[in-house]
Amino acid sequence: MTVDYLAIAEHRLEKSRRVLERQRELIATRRAAGQPTAHSENVLATFERTHATFERGLQWIVKVQETIDSWVTDQQGRLPVPRRLSSE
Repeated sequence: MTVDYLAIAEHRLEKSRRVLERQRELIATRRAAGQPTAHSENVLATFERTHATFERGLQWIVKVQETIDSWVTDQQGRLPVPRRLSSE
């Protein structure tokens, strides 16, 4: 079974963006109501760090896939390397 790590990372990033947006809205609502926002802001900072981790993970996945794709492309059309027999 093949795992699509790129799709998983993109899904996590999209979900993370929605969480960040919702948390920012919550902070704005609490601030407008004159309620304390310190805890909500700390939670937002944690979400932002997690989101940055997801972004770095996506960048790494893309880089690895590009490296593999370029290697496969380079290998196409090449003759196989002859192997020496152990008796030689």
